[in-house]
This record gives sequence, structure tokens and C-alpha cells, in this order.
Amino acid sequence: MDILHELNEKQKEAVEQKDGPILVIAGPGTGKTRVITHRIANLIREHSVKPDNILAITFTNKASQEMQDRVIDEIGDPHGPQVKVKTFHSFCVKVLRDHAIEIELNENFAIFDQEIQDEILTEIVKDLNLSSNDYPYWRLRSVLSDYKHHVYDRSQTFEIDTDILLDIDDENAESNIREILDAYQKKLSDYHALDFDDLLLKSIELFEKSPTVLEQYHDKLSYILVDEYHDVNKVQYRLLQQLCPTSDSNLMVVADGDQAIYSWRGSDPIYIDRFSEDYSPKIITLDDHYRCSKTILRAAQEVIAKNPEWKKERALKTVNEEGHDIFHYTFYTATEEARSVINLIRKLVKQRGYSYRDIAVFYRTHKLTEVLSEQHNRTEIWNKCSG
Repeated sequence: MDILHELNEKQKEAVEQKDGPILVIAGPGTGKTRVITHRIANLIREHSVKPDNILAITFTNKASQEMQDRVIDEIGDPHGPQVKVKTFHSFCVKVLRDHAIEIELNENFAIFDQEIQDEILTEIVKDLNLSSNDYPYWRLRSVLSDYKHHVYDRSQTFEIDTDILLDIDDENAESNIREILDAYQKKLSDYHALDFDDLLLKSIELFEKSPTVLEQYHDKLSYILVDEYHDVNKVQYRLLQQLCPTSDSNLMVVADGDQAIYSWRGSDPIYIDRFSEDYSPKIITLDDHYRCSKTILRAAQEVIAKNPEWKKERALKTVNEEGHDIFHYTFYTATEEARSVINLIRKLVKQRGYSYRDIAVFYRTHKLTEVLSEQHNRTEIWNKCSG
């Protein structure tokens, strides 16, 4: 089956590039995941690359599973399932399970997810007789992740964000936070456990201390492809550097700085520039948009254009239809907004013939759904009473 006939010329260029580093700049709706899965299929079918020598990395378990399913659809059995499609964390778990002894780590280590992490931090605050209002787990979790990244970096002394210290009504805030961090790490050690940050940091430590193990992965992984690369942080970038140590490594990253959303956990589009500087990759820009109408695309780009860092040359184009007009409403309270949304939905169903299943409501926070639900119930009661 010809897997290239459904691709545009720039997508084909990315898919057919066999060797060397590649940077694909791909805006939303330009078929970036299709490029990754088609390139994997092309490497296997046209260049006889072994499926288990390919690693594709994405950021969430859901995205990882979706990509694995698409790879299987492209390639079929038995090759599809052999391609490694992982998140950074799941890849590191496998690495550490296989080689824990190299860094004196218990191979049966536990993994503390965010929920357990929050419970431990809450317990420590209580044990130290500190106020949970001043030291909520979500604030401590942020400091903790930042701390671990600095520990890895080793380039400077870790300084707690002054904004965080100013938010705490305690003159001993800095020393208390450092005590909490120490207590947290001790509890992890006592439980023979790692948290999500540790999974990456320990993998980097492993590769630094055991060149032999790292060499095994150089031999095992011939091609690495990274989706949503704009969301990498410095620890993840360091891991990629270890796995792809030379400027001619077969590393393809797919990125769009305008879509970066994880700055709160250390990600930074600056690593797109770092990749260009360190690897001198072939750069391919996907700018044909397939998802939205011209009206929606034009409106979205006009909003993005307000960002002073936006680069106009990234502008997308589409052959899709003009589409329907966009209507904008301004409300002064959440209640007023909810009532108007409900009234609009009722009109669409009763006057325009739409079904409820045709309508979607997007919201910014879960709290807004409470107001919407309350107003909906009141409207239903009123209609029954008045009817």
C-alpha cells in the first residue's frame, strides 16, 4: 500500500527523509501525528529498519496509546506493536527496571504518582506543625519539581521563587520549605520510591555513570521521533542529548512554539532553538491546515498575532470552506453567562432544528459548570411551573 499518496509535498518531504536530525515546525491541524506515523511506516517498509529499533516519544499516556494504535493501523501486525511508543516517563521506567543495579537502586522501586506525592507533603507539613494554608501541597509540589531540576543542573545554588516566599505568612518560610524538601526525599528513600521527576533524573544519572548501558541504547535505538517537542524541559532535553549524542543522530522532533502550554513545569520553546543550534537539522515547515474553516483559522491567527513573540512567517493557510460566522458575547457575571448559554441552546434546538448532541459547550474551569448546571435546573423547573 502506498502510504504517501495522501500526503502533501511538505509532509512527504518529512516522511521520506531517512537519516540525520529533522525539525518539523507543525502548526495545529497540519497533520503532524500523521507525519510521525507515516515516517515510521516508511522507515520499516522502504528502508528495512527493524520496528524495535524505533522509539516514538509523546507526553501523555493517552497520546501514546493513540499513536501506538495509528502505527499499528499503518503497519499492521506483527511489526506495529514492536515499535516503541512511549512517554518520557514510561521509557525511563523501563530503563530503570532493567538497569537499577547500576546506580544501586532497588529494581522493585515504587512509583509515587501526584496523588501520593500530595499526601506525603500534607503529612510532612502536619508533622512539622506548619499551617496547611501557608504550605499547601500544590505550592510545595511546584517548589519540589523546580528544586529537582536545579539539583540535576548543578550550575547554581537552588533559590526558592521569591513570589512563593512572599505569599507565605511566615518569616521562616524559606528554612521551613527546605526542611520539607529534605523530609520528602527521606520518605521516598525509606519507601524505596521514586516520583515522576526522579524517573528522568535517575535515568540521566544511570547513563552518566554507566557508559556501557548508554551504548546499549545507542545500538538499540536507531531512530527517535518526538511529538509535541515544544513542551520539553531541560531534563528531558538532556535525556535526548544522551540518547542522540552526535549532530548526525537520527532524531526527528515535531514542534510549534505557539502551542507550548507547560511552562509551569519547566518546559520552554527555547529548546526548539537549542535543537537547531546543537544538531543543525533539516527544517521542514508544515503550514497547510486541515482542521478548521477559513473563518475560524483567520480569527485564531488574529488572536495569536497579539503576541509580540509571534512570527508571522508561521501563518497557516487552508483550502477549507469559509465556514460560519463567529459570534462573540460579553457578560458581566457567571450567572448571566450561564443563562445566555442555556437560552441559546434552547433556541438552536427549538427554532433551528438542532439536536442536543450537535452542541458542545467548552469552559475554562470546572467551577463554571456548577453555575451552568444550577441555571439549567432552575430553567427546567420554571418551564414546568409555567407550563
